[in-house]
Amino acid sequence: MILRTLLFSLLATQAGAAVPLLCLGTGPQFILAVREDRATFDYLGDGTFDFSPAPTQDLGFSAHVLETAGGPLDVFFEARACQAIGLDFPITVEVGVPTSSGISRFQGCCLWQDG
Repeated sequence: MILRTLLFSLLATQAGAAVPLLCLGTGPQFILAVREDRATFDYLGDGTFDFSPAPTQDLGFSAHVLETAGGPLDVFFEARACQAIGLDFPITVEVGVPTSSGISRFQGCCLWQDG
C-alpha cells in the first residue's frame, strides 16, 4: 500500500497536478499521465501535449493520438492485466515512438487514479 501511495504521489508530481489515468513504462521506462485531453509523456521531457480523444474509464480497447512537438504518436490502451514495479495494473498501454530504425513500441501499465 505504501508503494502504491508513493506511485500516485510521484506521478501526480510529474504531471503538475493530480491526474485520472497514470501509466508506467515497462520497456523502456516512461511515465504517461493523462488528464482529459492533455497528457504528460516524460520520455519526451516535461512537456504537456494535446491528447485525443480523451480516454474514458470503459475504454476496453481504444486508440488515441498524443500530439508532440516532434509529431503525433499513436497510443493504444487495452483493459488487460499488466505488471510493473511489483504491482498489478488493470490497463496495458502501447505508444508508437518513431526512431531512426522505424517505430518502436513502448509498452507499459496503467490505472485510474481513483481505482
